[in-house]
Amino acid sequence: YRTGRVWRGALLENARYPDTAAELPALRVAHPLTAPATVLVGHGGGTGRAARRWLARQAALADRIGARFEVAEPAGHLVMLDRPDQVARAVRHATATAP
Repeated sequence: YRTGRVWRGALLENARYPDTAAELPALRVAHPLTAPATVLVGHGGGTGRAARRWLARQAALADRIGARFEVAEPAGHLVMLDRPDQVARAVRHATATAP
């Protein structure tokens, strides 16, 4: 993580997020999501304004795409490392409810 290549890659990836977010609604109209989806949100348990805002934004995302909303707690950014059991349950639930 000390090399300039890593920093450059992270910068480029983060710089593209707004463009990707803007392109996504048009893509979803042309190619609707037909698979079951879950928005599984890592949450460290904080009750501050930023934590509440994060959860609300993720719940709104789930509503917008017609997905289940589930909070993985306690978990950070890497939910799959912090709560692998909950990730596995979300996958099993999705496959059990698939048409």
